[in-house]
Amino acid sequence: MSVLPWVWWLVALWHERPSLGGYDAADAVTFCFLTQALIGPVQIFGGLDLATRIRDGDVAIDLHRPVGLQG
Repeated sequence: MSVLPWVWWLVALWHERPSLGGYDAADAVTFCFLTQALIGPVQIFGGLDLATRIRDGDVAIDLHRPVGLQG
């Protein structure tokens, strides 16, 4: 999803409730851009390890182990 719809949504939200959480609209938009920009470099969703294991078929072996799939 693109960042622009999030900006429109945040601006509309702050238009209705300007003191939401003690932040103004500029702070909310800045937070939105920073979090979206850092998802890739920080790999906040864990990278592609699970996707690779599913594609290779190794996840079937993982599901038979007594340990949880994600760690």
